[in-house]
Amino acid sequence: MVAELLRLNVRLTLNSLSRSPRRVARAVLESAVILAAVVALIVGALLLGEMDQAFARRVVIVAGSIVSVAAIAVPAFAARVEPLDRRALRGYGLRPWRVSITLVLISFAGPALLFIVPLAFLPLLVWSDSVPASRIIGVGVLLALQLVVSWRLGRAIGSVLNPRPRVRVIVRLLLVAAAVAAAAFLALTLLPRAITRVPAAQFDWALRMLGQAGEQGYGAIVDTLAVTPLGALWAATIPAQLGIPSVWARALPIGVVTLVVLGVVWHLVVRAAFRSTWRTQAVRRRGVPGWFRGFPATPIGAVTARSLTYWVRDPRYRTVLVFLPLIPIVTLLAFWVSGMPLQWGVLIPLPLMLLLVGWSTLHNDVAYDSTAVWTLLAAQLRGRADRIGRAVPVLVIGAVLLAVGTPLTAWAFGDADVMPIVLGVGVATLFGAVGISSAESARSPYPAPRPGDAAFQQPELIGSTGALAQVGSLLLSILTAVPAIVVAVPWLLGMPGSWNWAALAVGAVVGVAVLALGIRVGGRAFDQAGPELLAFTMRN
Repeated sequence: MVAELLRLNVRLTLNSLSRSPRRVARAVLESAVILAAVVALIVGALLLGEMDQAFARRVVIVAGSIVSVAAIAVPAFAARVEPLDRRALRGYGLRPWRVSITLVLISFAGPALLFIVPLAFLPLLVWSDSVPASRIIGVGVLLALQLVVSWRLGRAIGSVLNPRPRVRVIVRLLLVAAAVAAAAFLALTLLPRAITRVPAAQFDWALRMLGQAGEQGYGAIVDTLAVTPLGALWAATIPAQLGIPSVWARALPIGVVTLVVLGVVWHLVVRAAFRSTWRTQAVRRRGVPGWFRGFPATPIGAVTARSLTYWVRDPRYRTVLVFLPLIPIVTLLAFWVSGMPLQWGVLIPLPLMLLLVGWSTLHNDVAYDSTAVWTLLAAQLRGRADRIGRAVPVLVIGAVLLAVGTPLTAWAFGDADVMPIVLGVGVATLFGAVGISSAESARSPYPAPRPGDAAFQQPELIGSTGALAQVGSLLLSILTAVPAIVVAVPWLLGMPGSWNWAALAVGAVVGVAVLALGIRVGGRAFDQAGPELLAFTMRN
């Protein structure tokens, strides 16, 4: 059976090369990129063996953990179908446990031989002078098995996600975010040695800060990775005298248990493919489209679902998300060109991003609705429900920005005590912008780009363009954050006292108050001027 499946696997690999030239070129290019990455890791391992062992230990654990994650994440991201489908072997009377073991073994005759096996034995190049080769080779065999089983599970996950586009998109976004975070963590791990080779004196402040973070801030994280399933076997190759003895002693048992668990999961996947399928009764889908299926059948839930649809499909809304990554780049570049300290410049991008998200679309969202306003009036929807439902997607996006941007801002500033200030100003900016915009949109709408038009394509009209409404709502949104900024100034100037926590409290109170007041005022205006708003949207 092993020989037949091995021949079949080789034949399927050769058949994959008899496709269209474009697909063959793409496959060759992907293989070349992966092979180049493997060669780069081999060269890096040789260089790492010449550095001090404490630094090499940290890099081996971090880079090895990333490789363990990539072994299952990359095929889950890229795989479409399984070349050798497990279910196709059901009719030959084979036992599932034999098939699961055989599929793992024949994997070594494919890409695993070129990519996975060299990675598993990289510690042999790093610790060739410090650890017996027999121990590294033994652990390398276990590592190779772990990576191959993970690769098999990743391909199975990718084939399951392929017919489910929505779930696949979510999983891919999570994997991309994890890849970015892993790359950033590895870069910070290498910084203590990399900055010694950078002669640019004008970046001394930033390089010194990053170097200290890399030297001091990651020891506990590395020790934690060493006793997790991701880095246990990689830590087992390290000389015992380099790390905490209890950490090193637990690494190999944890790695063996991880391999056993992965093997059991793989066997269950194969066994599930061998089960007989039963015909299920088709369930008639309810006539609830898109996002409306995921929200409660309430006025606020209906408006929230419709607003989320706008953010996903309407280019006028998506344009806001395109501009968000540009704000930190432009802001920090302006500070650098002007010669101002970057330590203060890092405090600016997050409030600007929250202001853009909270103000840009909501301050004129009634006009963005075009003729859809008539559905709200026909359903006798209360203005308060309309205001809250429109604000929910913006608040969710803003909450994500706050969750990610607050610790990053504090890290770039170099002091974790600045986090309450950043959070207080951010909450005040976001809630204030949403509250002011909710009130202004119902009170003073002005013509906006029509559905389907580009975000900056203004309609032809005679008379006011709404400049006063735009400037007024923007200034009021900025003024909402002023109390928190004023309270934070003493802390930023070094005065004693808990001014940072006071700034958080003031920002939260002012932001929540403006948000509640704005929704109340906007809802009342929507109720009172419903026919006029309908006439406005149909005319403009």
